[in-house]
Amino acid sequence: MRYHFNNDIRYLLKSRIIVLLLLFIVPFAVFLVNSYVMGSLITLFNFVMGTNLNIKSFSILEIAVYIFNITVYLFLAIDLYIKDIRYRLDYIFLRENVIKFIIKKSFVFIIILIILKAMQYVLIGGIIALKINQYGYYDLLRLMVSDCLYTMILQFSCLLLYLLFITFRRTKYIVFPIIIMIAMYIPKSIYSVKEKNFEMVVMLIFIIICFFSLLIKYHKNIFENI
Repeated sequence: MRYHFNNDIRYLLKSRIIVLLLLFIVPFAVFLVNSYVMGSLITLFNFVMGTNLNIKSFSILEIAVYIFNITVYLFLAIDLYIKDIRYRLDYIFLRENVIKFIIKKSFVFIIILIILKAMQYVLIGGIIALKINQYGYYDLLRLMVSDCLYTMILQFSCLLLYLLFITFRRTKYIVFPIIIMIAMYIPKSIYSVKEKNFEMVVMLIFIIICFFSLLIKYHKNIFENI
């Protein structure tokens, strides 16, 4: 697992460094532009990160930050999985068991997500706390847990749909309506679901099981079609 972790970290720092920097630059820029806004630490953090989006009452900037964060993490999820399948098939088939590879890759992927989220919360939350001289790290910690679960659910759902699309070509007309339905009905406010972490854990486990099952059963077809 250490090999996969080091390999993915090197890849991100070498090939996706701009994407990683944007995860911190964009929220910081939003905070600077709106530094006059008053409120508690968690209120300002929600505004800067787009984690409390209310569809009935939102600003264009707030929804843009929400979409930006979700899009970047979805991109990183697909990118980290697909790069190995595209460029390291010889390693996967000759040096490691496919099932073990999938499990290790998923654990590494989750660890990297948590590290990136923690860095975002510490740096952006710390800057806001210093600016307003107000501290409430417990609220930020609860929000970070919900944010990680929320993001992982979206990431593994996206990966699952992607695998369904490339594995069963007939499902391509079903995948897009499902994506639209998910986009319409999934809660947009991460802050509002912080009391439902248990439900999100159950949902995440179910999605990961489906994801693993599909990869393990159809890995040859998937690797050939990517």
